[in-house]
Amino acid sequence: MKRSGIKATIEYIVRLLNVIGVTCLTPETIRQAKFNSPGVTDQLWRALHDLILLALAHFPVENPGKRLQELWARLNEEGQPPGCAANIEFVQYYMGIWRYPHPSLFRQKSDGEDSRCLLLAVAWLCSQQKVLHLALERHLASSAQPAPSAPLPPYPEDTWHTEGARAARAAAERAAERHLQ
Repeated sequence: MKRSGIKATIEYIVRLLNVIGVTCLTPETIRQAKFNSPGVTDQLWRALHDLILLALAHFPVENPGKRLQELWARLNEEGQPPGCAANIEFVQYYMGIWRYPHPSLFRQKSDGEDSRCLLLAVAWLCSQQKVLHLALERHLASSAQPAPSAPLPPYPEDTWHTEGARAARAAAERAAERHLQ
C-alpha cells in the first residue's frame, strides 16, 4: 500500500472512532504509538477506557462523545487523568475478562512507556467489539441521503384489468393449455 494510502486509512479510522465517541485519538497519536513514543500513552489509555465503557453500554447512539468528555472533565477534577492507576486497573480488569492475549498490557503501570503495546490493545479491542463495523454503519446511516424515486410513467392504480392485460392473460392461458395437451 502506498504511504499516502496508509495515512488516509489511519485518518479514516480515526474519523470512524470519532463517530462512536472516541475522540482522544489522532492520526499523529497512532503514528507516534507505532514508534513506541512514551508521550502518547495517556491518549491510548483513555481510548481503551472509552472503548470499554462504550462496549459495556452497548455503544449508545445519543452523544457518546459529549458524555465521555463530561466524564473525563469530572475525572480530571478528581485527580484521575487517563493514565492514573485506577483507570489503568479498570482497563486491565475488563481486558482480562475479555481474554486479551498479550500479557504485556497487564504489566503496564501508570508510568509505563510502552505505547506500542497500548496501540495493539486498542486494535484488538476494536476488532473484538466490531467497533469499526459499527462506526461505519452509523457513519453511513447519518450521511445517507434518501434514494431518489424512480421516474415511472403514470400507470393507473391497477393495470390488471386493462384491455391489453386481459388479452395477454388470455393468450398465456391458451398457450399453457396447448402445451399441456
